[in-house]
Amino acid sequence: MQLSKLAQIQIGIGVIALIALQANITLCIRELKQARSDQKNEVAEYESNYAALKESLPGHGTVGYFTDQKDDLKSFFLAQYALSPVFVVDSIEPELIVADLHDPESLTQLHAKHGLVVLRKTSDQIFLLRKTNN
Repeated sequence: MQLSKLAQIQIGIGVIALIALQANITLCIRELKQARSDQKNEVAEYESNYAALKESLPGHGTVGYFTDQKDDLKSFFLAQYALSPVFVVDSIEPELIVADLHDPESLTQLHAKHGLVVLRKTSDQIFLLRKTNN
């Protein structure tokens, strides 16, 4: 049984499409694995950055959180994770505040506006702040 020329072309195109699909699936799987690996590294980096700060916090209770980055929920959630079991709230009302500051001027502004002073600096941008008793 011989296939017509059209059937042979259709089979050839189908084989090429299957090979391309397999290559794309392989590439997608590799990219997903890399993305998961990068995400794990980011979490580990936050845990490392917050480890020294965590030693200065009480074993339980609530601390505030402040960042000078707009709408940075990811950093807030990673701080909550890294500082667990301490409860971290997005507020400067608690006595102790964890600050993730990217602009050095933010620290001066926090002191001037809210009377917050540095208790501990664990990296260029991670600080533990406390309210002064005015």
